[in-house]
Amino acid sequence: MLGRGREGWTGGDDDGEGYRNRKNNATCQCLIISHQSAVNDKVSLRQRLVRSSISPRWRVEEKKRIGIEAHTLRYRILFSSASIHYFAIQNIALMETTMNSSTIQDGNGAFPGDKKITVVFVLGGPGSGKGTQCSKIVENFGFTHLSAGDLLRAEIKSGSENGTMISNMIKEGKIVPSEVTVELLRKAILESGNNKFVIDGFPRNEENRVAFENVTKLEPEFILFFDCPEEEMEQRLLGRNQGRDDDNIETIRKRFGVFIESSLPVIEYYDQKGKVRKIDAMKPIDDVFEDVKAIFAPFLAKDDSSCPIDVTNTNIL
Repeated sequence: MLGRGREGWTGGDDDGEGYRNRKNNATCQCLIISHQSAVNDKVSLRQRLVRSSISPRWRVEEKKRIGIEAHTLRYRILFSSASIHYFAIQNIALMETTMNSSTIQDGNGAFPGDKKITVVFVLGGPGSGKGTQCSKIVENFGFTHLSAGDLLRAEIKSGSENGTMISNMIKEGKIVPSEVTVELLRKAILESGNNKFVIDGFPRNEENRVAFENVTKLEPEFILFFDCPEEEMEQRLLGRNQGRDDDNIETIRKRFGVFIESSLPVIEYYDQKGKVRKIDAMKPIDDVFEDVKAIFAPFLAKDDSSCPIDVTNTNIL
């Protein structure tokens, strides 16, 4: 693998020069990152050894073990990188046929065939009511609801090679690369007959955000942020009966921590661009949707009178 990464993979005779170069660069980049990660981890292991104040004999044994750990870690990282590289190469041809014609236009993107795409990111802490409100948005405003988690689970269930790779990464405790999730979202958008999408619980972090914008060439129309105190969300999660294994106090608080650490920076980024629409999610469900309706009023079809809009509602930040 290392030799191939350094010398480059020429591919078949029918491959274009640019296609080969991209594959070579992807391979080398994975290997460089893998090598650096392994070296950095070995440094930390060495620091642990230096700090230890135990007998010299123990240090000799520890040094041997550290060498084994670093070697094993390097192998695991290279294996993970190879899996990611395989997924990327497999999708390059498909992505090239669609991404080249995609451009950012006034905050929205244009997919092939001049298909104007409107994307709204729906974010909020666990238990803030995102899913309930997304269902109402779909019903009343004709949006398609996409969930990154649902797409990953569906890909795994399909039994495809990509699904197997994703399943293995999750079982091994690895984070599924943002590019993998974004590619599933992009595919769902392309295959949909709709042009309006609410994407629930995504992007989860800055890496997700950057990957989405780079791959799809889309920016969200706005961010719908359901703001709710942690205590309220905790009570909702503990009180609901949905059979979720992770609805216990310890895992719930861990999920809160992940949201605050990873997702809030995304909200802050878009807030600086004036794209955040904050909703008070402490209210009853129907009252929350009144605020949501005011925000989505411009998307209501002119001939649709089934969803009256109170445009005087100004209780929205």
